[in-house]
Amino acid sequence: MKNARSIFTWFATFLLALITIRGSWAAGVDPKSPDQGKKVAQNPTSATGQAWGGFNFAAREPGAAPVITDHLLTGDDLTNKRDCTRPAAKFAFAATDSVAWHWFSATGVSVGDVIKWEWVQPDRSVYTTSAPFTANFSGGGCFWGGVIIAGQRAATLTGNWQVNVIYNNNRVLTDNFSIGSGSQTRICRGELSVFFHGMQSLGTVWGRSGCESGPLSPRAVSDMQAALTDTVNSLSLIPCVRFDVSRITALSGRLSSLMGSQVVPQVQQIITDLQLAVRQATANCDRGANLESLYVAGVNLGAAQAWAACFSCAPVPGNIQTVIANHLMTANNGLTPFAGCIPTFDFGQFGRVPLAGAAPGEPQTFIVGIECSLLWSIALSDCCCSCSRGTE
Repeated sequence: MKNARSIFTWFATFLLALITIRGSWAAGVDPKSPDQGKKVAQNPTSATGQAWGGFNFAAREPGAAPVITDHLLTGDDLTNKRDCTRPAAKFAFAATDSVAWHWFSATGVSVGDVIKWEWVQPDRSVYTTSAPFTANFSGGGCFWGGVIIAGQRAATLTGNWQVNVIYNNNRVLTDNFSIGSGSQTRICRGELSVFFHGMQSLGTVWGRSGCESGPLSPRAVSDMQAALTDTVNSLSLIPCVRFDVSRITALSGRLSSLMGSQVVPQVQQIITDLQLAVRQATANCDRGANLESLYVAGVNLGAAQAWAACFSCAPVPGNIQTVIANHLMTANNGLTPFAGCIPTFDFGQFGRVPLAGAAPGEPQTFIVGIECSLLWSIALSDCCCSCSRGTE
């Protein structure tokens, strides 16, 4: 179970890094020599781009793209920031906010790389493009720049915005945010694929605690805690889902003192309540899709994979075959509303998982294949959801 889980996690991490290869703007500093930081000429409508870099990562090969390792928008004041600590995420801005900052980190930066941000207003025309910045370090680092809102025309252009990172004349990253539009933002393939993976992680905790019903080993506790952290992080990208994530973190903190059989009812209650929160979310998705379909598919695929992994070295007992088959059927049926957004995904995979008479490890391998195929399809989807935070 551990090996297959780690392989899937590695693939998901790799894939989610690929998802980010798409658009923003920046500048650079060696952490040992802050004076190397360069400021870009001020654009009247955009804040000055800055960066911090030169970490101990190898520069990329000529012609290769940098790897974006993290990215977000924030309302934190980054004007005088001098490190790569991750700022607090914020994707909905008021017309009175001073600046909407975009921050991203990357490895494989090379001296001479040129970075700029392209800010796209609600009618999908370019509002402003930052002055280009030339990187003065190689290796790993972070970059940030912003668009000025208060007192500028941007404050009157309420609605859903985008910011594109243009890196060496290639768009490598796109993020969505909103300005003064009732706290509404767009969530697209990046956020949706992370959401699916986070719910799949929640499902693995459900399935694994059912399979390992006795005292949890330190490895099991560590794996489950990592999975629950993944769930919490994914929910932070879906602002319209109102759920108290402290319930998840509290369960994570208690795992080492619980039996697997004690975890099952607690995680089941979280799954039930979270599904209700997802169903009640004020999110309007393209092509009739909905967030609950990804939630149901993720949780049940994760549970099916965890149960199958418990018998990776032995035939799956008949009663567990039924459990796995039910999870797969629920995932299949639950995913149907999202079908229009993933036209290349083969739904027939759900019915081809070998259970009766399968070789040890074969069911798990098939299920992990479905998870990877579905994650890839979501990552390539052009569907988005308008997600309203509503009133706090």
